[in-house]
Amino acid sequence: MQQLFRRYALRDRVAASPLAPDVDALESYFLERGHLRSQVRRYMLAVAHVVWCLDTGLFPLESVSGDALRAFAVRHASRCSCPPPNGRARNFVSAARHLGALLERRHFPDRKRPQPPTSPLTPLLSGFALHLREVRGLRKSCWTQQVHSVEEMLGKLDVAKEADVVRIPIPALRAMVATLASQHSPRTVSTRMAAFRNLLRFLALRGLDTRRLADAVPRIRSVRLTTLPRGISDDDLQRLFASLNLSRPIGLRAMAIIRCALDLGLRAGEIAALRFADVDWRAGTITLRTTSTKTRRDYVLPLPRATGQAIVQYLRRGRPRTPCDRLFVRHYMPTGEAIAPSVVTTTVHRALTRAGVKVPLMGAHTLRHTLAGRLVRAGVGFKAIADVMRHRDIDTTRVYARVDWPGLSGVALPWPGTP
Repeated sequence: MQQLFRRYALRDRVAASPLAPDVDALESYFLERGHLRSQVRRYMLAVAHVVWCLDTGLFPLESVSGDALRAFAVRHASRCSCPPPNGRARNFVSAARHLGALLERRHFPDRKRPQPPTSPLTPLLSGFALHLREVRGLRKSCWTQQVHSVEEMLGKLDVAKEADVVRIPIPALRAMVATLASQHSPRTVSTRMAAFRNLLRFLALRGLDTRRLADAVPRIRSVRLTTLPRGISDDDLQRLFASLNLSRPIGLRAMAIIRCALDLGLRAGEIAALRFADVDWRAGTITLRTTSTKTRRDYVLPLPRATGQAIVQYLRRGRPRTPCDRLFVRHYMPTGEAIAPSVVTTTVHRALTRAGVKVPLMGAHTLRHTLAGRLVRAGVGFKAIADVMRHRDIDTTRVYARVDWPGLSGVALPWPGTP
C-alpha cells in the first residue's frame, strides 16, 4: 500500500478504513489477472475514492454488489466535486464494479442475488430458443439474435402472452415493418422477418393456427448478391505484413491470426475457437469443430506451410504461459484467457489501419474475401472454391465471379451492328 499510495494523506485514509484488507485483496486480484503495475496503481487510486464514498456513507455497505456499486459510480462521477483522487478518474466506474464484487464475495457470501424480472413471454421465448437450437440446429449467435429480434417485435406489437401472437392485427404488423424499413437496411429487415416467420412455424408446431399471419408477413427484396465483395490487392497484403511488429508477442499473434484468415478463409469465431488438439502437426491438417463453424459441421482443412510457421512462431515466442488450451489467448488483463471473436476482428482492423489499407469491411472477413478473389483469378472452379470457403449454397460462391473482370470481359458479346 505504501508503494501504491505515495501521498501520506491518501495512504492514511485508506489504511484507517475498515476496508483496508479488502483493498489489499483487490490489489492481489488485479495482479493475478495480469494487470501491469502502472495499471494497478491507476485502478487503486480510483479504489481509494470508492472506499472514501463507502466510509462516509455516500453508499451503504449493506447494499453493496458489483452492479449496484457500479451504478452508484456512474451517478457520482457526473457530479463529483471531491478532492483528488475523485470520481472523475478514468478507472473510477470499473474500479467500483470490481471492488463491489469483491466486497459482496467477502462480506455477504450467503446473500441471494436478485433474479432478473420475468415477463409473460419468457416461456414462449425459452421454448423458441430451444427449438432453434435443438431442432433447427442454429449456432448460439444465430438463435440468440433471432430470439432478441422476436422479443423486440412482440414488444412493439404489445403482445402480452403466447396466445396473443396469432391475434396480432394485420395493419399493426405492416406498420411495424414499415417502421423497421425506415430505420434499418433491407437486409436487416429481411433477417428480422425471417425470425418472425420462424416463430410462426414454431407456434404452428404447438398447434396454433398461424396461416393468417404467415401470409401477411412481407418478404423483403434480397439485396445480398447485388454488392461486390471487396478484398485487398497483393500490394496491400505486402504493406499489411510489413506493418506487423514481429518483435512483440502481440505482433506474432496478429501474424498468426491474419494467416489463418487469409490462407484458410477462417471466420473470426472459428479462429478464436481453435484449440491445440485441433492442429495435427504430423498430418498437416487443422480441424474446425462443430461448435465454432457456421454450418455446425466438422471440417478438416490442410494446414499451409506459411500458416503453420506463423502459428509455431507465436506459440514459441509470443504466447503467454497459461493452462488455457486455446491457440490464441489474451495478452492483457485477464492475461492467458481465451480471446473472443471481437479480438480477432479488432486485430485485423488495427493491422489494416496501420498499413494504410482502406476497405469497406475492416475485419477478418476482408481477408476471407481476398482468398476467394485470388482463387477466382487463378482459374479455380467454383465448386472447389465453395469447398474451400465451406459454402453450403454455391450461389453464395458465384458472387465472386464478378471480381474477375478479365474473365468477364472474355465472355461479353459484341454490340449489335459492330463488326
